[in-house]
Amino acid sequence: MNQLDFSSTFKALMDYGPLRWQTRLYNRLRTGDTPSACNLPTGLGKTSVIPIWLIALASQVIASNSPNLPRRLIYIVNRRTVVDQATVIANRLRNRILEHEVVPPSFTGALNQLRTALQQVTALSTDQPIAISTLRGELADNEEWKADPARPAIIVGTIDMIGSKLLFSGYGDGYRMRPHHAGLIGQDALIVHDEAHLTPAFGTLLRAIAEEQRRCGEPRRIHVMELSATPAATEDDSTIRLEPEDEHDALVPQKLDAKKSLFLHEAQGDELSEDIVGYALKHQSNVVKVVIYVCSPLMAQKTVHGLEKVLGAGAKQRIALLTGTIRGHERDHLVKNNPVYKALLHRDSRIQQTVYLVSTSAGEVGIDLDADHMISDLATLDSMIQRLGRVNRLGGKGRSALVDVILEKKNGNKEPGKKEKEPSLSERAKANTKLALEKLPRLNGGGYDASPRALRNLLREMSNDEKDQAFAPKPVIAPVTDILLDAWALTSVREELPGRPAVAPYLHGLTSDPSETYVAWRSEVKLFAEADIPPQKLRDWFKRCRIEARERLRDVTNRVVKELQKIAKRQGESLLRCIVLTERGEAELIPLQELVKRDESELQFRTIVLPVEAGGLTGEGTLAGGVKETNAELDVAETEGKRTRVIIKCAGNVYWHQRLADNHSKGAAPASLTDGREYSSVQQAVTQIAKSYNKVVSEMIPLAQPLESDEGEARYLLLLVEPKQAATENPELASYEENLKLDDHLAQAALIADKIANALRLEKSLHNAIVVAAQWHDKGKDRRRWQHAIFNDDPNLVFAKSGPKGMDWRRLGGYRHEFGSLLDVARDNEVLSLPEADLVLHLIAAHHGRARPHFDPDGWDMELYTTAQNMEAAHEVMRRYGRLQKRFGRWGLAWLESLVRCADVMASQQAAQQDISPEKGK
Repeated sequence: MNQLDFSSTFKALMDYGPLRWQTRLYNRLRTGDTPSACNLPTGLGKTSVIPIWLIALASQVIASNSPNLPRRLIYIVNRRTVVDQATVIANRLRNRILEHEVVPPSFTGALNQLRTALQQVTALSTDQPIAISTLRGELADNEEWKADPARPAIIVGTIDMIGSKLLFSGYGDGYRMRPHHAGLIGQDALIVHDEAHLTPAFGTLLRAIAEEQRRCGEPRRIHVMELSATPAATEDDSTIRLEPEDEHDALVPQKLDAKKSLFLHEAQGDELSEDIVGYALKHQSNVVKVVIYVCSPLMAQKTVHGLEKVLGAGAKQRIALLTGTIRGHERDHLVKNNPVYKALLHRDSRIQQTVYLVSTSAGEVGIDLDADHMISDLATLDSMIQRLGRVNRLGGKGRSALVDVILEKKNGNKEPGKKEKEPSLSERAKANTKLALEKLPRLNGGGYDASPRALRNLLREMSNDEKDQAFAPKPVIAPVTDILLDAWALTSVREELPGRPAVAPYLHGLTSDPSETYVAWRSEVKLFAEADIPPQKLRDWFKRCRIEARERLRDVTNRVVKELQKIAKRQGESLLRCIVLTERGEAELIPLQELVKRDESELQFRTIVLPVEAGGLTGEGTLAGGVKETNAELDVAETEGKRTRVIIKCAGNVYWHQRLADNHSKGAAPASLTDGREYSSVQQAVTQIAKSYNKVVSEMIPLAQPLESDEGEARYLLLLVEPKQAATENPELASYEENLKLDDHLAQAALIADKIANALRLEKSLHNAIVVAAQWHDKGKDRRRWQHAIFNDDPNLVFAKSGPKGMDWRRLGGYRHEFGSLLDVARDNEVLSLPEADLVLHLIAAHHGRARPHFDPDGWDMELYTTAQNMEAAHEVMRRYGRLQKRFGRWGLAWLESLVRCADVMASQQAAQQDISPEKGK
């Protein structure tokens, strides 16, 4: 292929030609030189680093067929952000690359060339040569990013979601997935940290990990690029910034000189929200778009109520509320459907009367809002710069924004002789921000010039010490040590481990910010409470049917407790049981009345899962304990359609079933079972029920099981998921229409592993190790115990997966087939003669998340081997893990493990899709 033309390809993806700074960045990336930072004003398209990286990657493929740029771009958005422009851009790129969008004929050639280049480095699914996944906000992980490790991927995520996975501690992940996710995020990835100045602790962590990977010689270590509209105290020669030549791009001076007149006002009323409402209403007769920023969700709600009171009928159609405490489901609806939000998002959208968007910091970053005017309380200088970037964002002739900043009323009622309270660090920063804003140039109308150019000049004139005093207080940054990294990497140790703390302080620093707690609603909670399901079963259920981001809201722990107390009070003497989930997935069933009496420290960063009967959710998606009845849909666990929860009730051989979403957890089936069907066993019933929903069984929990002498009813709760989803999350759990032969599965896994290794251009010894590990990984399923567990009693047949009857885990007695595979391969001289035999053995042992560093004794293979042989193999597993991690590094070893796991998953997915013949993949 001919070399890509950057300008025409960029325009084909984005509809406009690149700016000069974008071309400079492309030239750097194309040559493998990744800048450490991009410091550019708001509105100049920092998120365009995504298409720039993609075009640079494709250019390297065309030039050498072996790119040295990372194949995955991980875009970090601040946890306060509600939506992000990065996801919008990523989806636009893919739609155009995959021809899902009609484009002008002049774009076709460049897009075809780009698509062909990406297909060359994709191991599988060349018809989808780019993956896009979002691990944040209201969107659930679509799993695309971890299917094909060679495929270029764009992953957008929050610090919590990405950072915890990077540290082998992924929130919501089980021990099986933690090394898999760490390997794919911590290798072959360009991590773009947006608005890095807002989260300095995470930036420090990323740089520390990159340096540790360099020190350990990891094979494909991460690259880190920080983006910011607020220049850091120090910039190095690697930083991309505006240069004098950029003024020749017409868009740059237009945005830099966008007119914004800022006025500072002392509050007059007792409530700050009253003054904010007053200034907002001055715009109501002009038919304009107004954004209102306040520092807290409570203030935001007061402001909304104040506006509604004055505007009267029809106010709800003119006001939108945007806070970080809104549940994901309602935030999604706001972003997609709210006319006020859409009006501020699209400059050309027409309105009939003035509209108001009331927002907290959740709307400060990552959103291309463009209001006509702004009202704001006083925030720290870095926050004010972000807010000012959402008003008159594009500039242009004849456009001028009025910005009214309301200062809190000074307290002049201090008691005589009483010592004045010492201001907090945040209060001091706000006071210094006021002083800084007063240094902006004065305009003829009396206000201050708050254009981007004026703000940049202000920052240049401020000393580093002055910036530190006006910016949000920086948290104390907890140092990351090699001992900590080693402890987090021990993912098969699930118990509490001394010296292995929670990762949150290392992601956000040791802040004085109040802790947060999450709340979700599920219909099954009442069923679990009635059946008194034990913690282990609850943990397994929520591991399979996890709480997705769209289901939960977050708020400070203190406020969550107060609202939960209101719910508990409404219940009176009637106990209401809920479920508490820890960050590591441990579950506890507890009466709400008891939970709210606990120390708040025990609820920090926990998820409280309430029964839908509890209520407590407003129509806007905020927590309000006094709300019993609401128009909000409380249980939204199945809104994406990828999973279905089913209640099964049986009496004798007659089985009745109903979706939990239809039953609303009332727990009672119809009195008559005339609509039921007869089955010989619960396994047969479950198989047919799953088939009727076009899904497979992921988890089943008995809710009521009568004694053999009792003629009562049995009840179960069944979780069904799409076959491909089951194979992705855990290949062991996938069920199939027909039993898959073990030899067929191993051959298919080896074939896929070969494709992955080829696409990644692995050196020959590592290539062979990945393929051989895939060839052997499930050999330990050739045991009567394992075959008996999948209901195969034919000694002449050996299957790799369960058939329609599913699997009875109790029959395994804890046996782990990968440990059996390890014992088998350790006696094969051909494998042991390989240069990477040690690695082959580890990859086989670790492909389901164990062997990091150990196996429990109940997983040993006592069917074919002696206790001494098992014990020696188990000891060697730990020694081997230590050797290989020292050699490849923590993330390097996890990445190699992930390659085998991906081969296993893809082979399982193909089997789930009835494509199980190795010949079909050739």
